[in-house]
Amino acid sequence: MVADIFIKISCQWRSIMRNNDEIHRRLDELLARRLRELSTEYLTQTPRNCAFNTRFRVKKQGQVGFCQNPLVREAFGGKVFVCHERETAQQCKVFRCRNTSESVREEFDAIIRSPERCGEKFPKLAVLIWVVQEYTIRTRRGRLWRGVRNFWSSLTGLAFFKWW
Repeated sequence: MVADIFIKISCQWRSIMRNNDEIHRRLDELLARRLRELSTEYLTQTPRNCAFNTRFRVKKQGQVGFCQNPLVREAFGGKVFVCHERETAQQCKVFRCRNTSESVREEFDAIIRSPERCGEKFPKLAVLIWVVQEYTIRTRRGRLWRGVRNFWSSLTGLAFFKWW
């Protein structure tokens, strides 16, 4: 009777647990999706992404974007041109994006490397990365690598007087 209950519970537990390949596949899918979202956000034609747009604080309005492109300013007789709305930026003929796909990739990598930023911007991704890291540390190779890193940091701390 007790053995039957134990077998039933263990079978249910195995059906709930994910294997390593499923977790890595899910992590890869989530990484690709978040990178696409970040690329869409940073590479679309919006005032914040324009290289000529400069934001200034205006009384009782918060921050407002102004176009600093010499061609646009000349077309308006040297007067200030407000470029604060998405529609205005999308209709602009001289729009130049301040971000590139390489800079977006670097920003994404920086977010992923920082647990605080990753947890704030991509909470599901942060949890999945944490699960994968915990799984790799529990393997023999992960524990060995962690021990080598700790030993090396202790040696360099002693060698370069980093203990104070």
